[in-house]
Amino acid sequence: MKRILITMVLLLPMMAHAAKKPYSLVWNDFNIKDDTGLMVLGHVNVSRPYLEMNSRWSIGCECLDRDYADFDKIEDFYGELGAGYARIQSGWARCEQKKGRYDFGWLDRIVDGLIAQGVKPWMCLCYGNPLYSDGGVSLNATIFSDEKVMEAWKRYVTALVKHFKGRIYMFEVWNEPDSGENKKYPERYGDLFAATAEAIRESDPDVMIAGGSFTARFRMDWITRALERIKEKGAIEELQAVTFHPYYPIPEEADDAIVRLGNLVRTYNPSAVLLQGESGCPSQLEYNHALCYHRWTEYSQVKWIMRRMMCDFALDVPSSIFTMVDLQYDFMLQSFGLVRMNLLKEPVYRRPSFYAVSHLVAILDSEIEPSEGVSVKESRGHEVRAAGISKDGKCVGVAFWRGDDKPSDILDKEKVNALVQGVVFENPVLVDPVTGRVYDLSYVMLRGGQQRLENATKFTGLPMWDSPLLIMEKDAFDWTACELPEGYVPFVDHVGI
Repeated sequence: MKRILITMVLLLPMMAHAAKKPYSLVWNDFNIKDDTGLMVLGHVNVSRPYLEMNSRWSIGCECLDRDYADFDKIEDFYGELGAGYARIQSGWARCEQKKGRYDFGWLDRIVDGLIAQGVKPWMCLCYGNPLYSDGGVSLNATIFSDEKVMEAWKRYVTALVKHFKGRIYMFEVWNEPDSGENKKYPERYGDLFAATAEAIRESDPDVMIAGGSFTARFRMDWITRALERIKEKGAIEELQAVTFHPYYPIPEEADDAIVRLGNLVRTYNPSAVLLQGESGCPSQLEYNHALCYHRWTEYSQVKWIMRRMMCDFALDVPSSIFTMVDLQYDFMLQSFGLVRMNLLKEPVYRRPSFYAVSHLVAILDSEIEPSEGVSVKESRGHEVRAAGISKDGKCVGVAFWRGDDKPSDILDKEKVNALVQGVVFENPVLVDPVTGRVYDLSYVMLRGGQQRLENATKFTGLPMWDSPLLIMEKDAFDWTACELPEGYVPFVDHVGI
């Protein structure tokens, strides 16, 4: 008996350690550190997607063609997050491993799994096949120009599009064709797009077709030459959407280039729309891929993503976040995921960015649109980025943040005197999309923080930091009130204060 007792005592610490699940200390910090000085009224209600919803948000489900993640282990996250779309990659080399024989079973599992979660998949048709060429089967794969390879590619595209007819929302032609060796040959991409679009349209007359997938550098000369070739080939009308990947350390610095890209595209096809097709941020210092050699953390990752999403919203451009989970490349475990993964391709924990994206997706749903003419000025003279938010034609909110530098790891919020121009709020609350908390603003109103002005609202002691906070009309979004302290009555009758 004594031996048994001693053994149990020795095993107890080991059992406790084994039972302890890993979690994000950073997520704890975001929730514990609250220096707004405002009363918490409740929490944003997250939502699940459904196939009929009209969402402006997409989430990455890339690189499964190269087995960098296991869909079976991550499927449920897509429904939980709430984004209406997901981007996947077809992988010619995985689908056709013997000439003329196509295996789409692995893709069926992903497509049908996303649809079961209420998420509409869109598919990037990309990369080469060693059966026909040695141009590569992954990022920076060389676009083929040989006629026999192109014919094999068209047969593959035809078979794939017919197989997935009615299940894929949109087909995108190639991934980042302006990178690697392809930087020398923009006309090759024009030829590829024209041939691929023809094969897609013959197989599915109704599906949407996208091109571009241009890298962060926005090489306008390269893009112009590619668009000119597409026009020469008579395929410019099939270019219904143009996608791009804005990886900038300071997210806001991409916006001018995005506007220029949109203007350029519309000179060739006025009906084409822009789609932000892939953009995200690592959660640690990376030595390869986009945004490498910057000291990222889970703190700065979530701020970067919130800022990119709000910039895309303000530009009225649908947006796709890269990516749902860390990807196990053959030489590294990439850290862009909203969900942290281990080397066994297993989920470890949801990062703060996962929760933040789910909150912002729920707030900026299909009924919400960007609103022009809204700005925020603060008394210290610092630059403030702002994005107006409207519902049913009426401005119901504004997002505001410091956007003049890279996102930091700092959790402290400044208190500023701010003038919101372009909207007079009736009964606003403050929303932190990272934690999902909804705060009572009557405290700053009671102290003279809000003043009724002509087409403007003034706040005193308003929290602000380098990540978006939202002032929203209380009834403009879905949230659940929490239990307030006994005797606490929010001050609402602030007219004339």
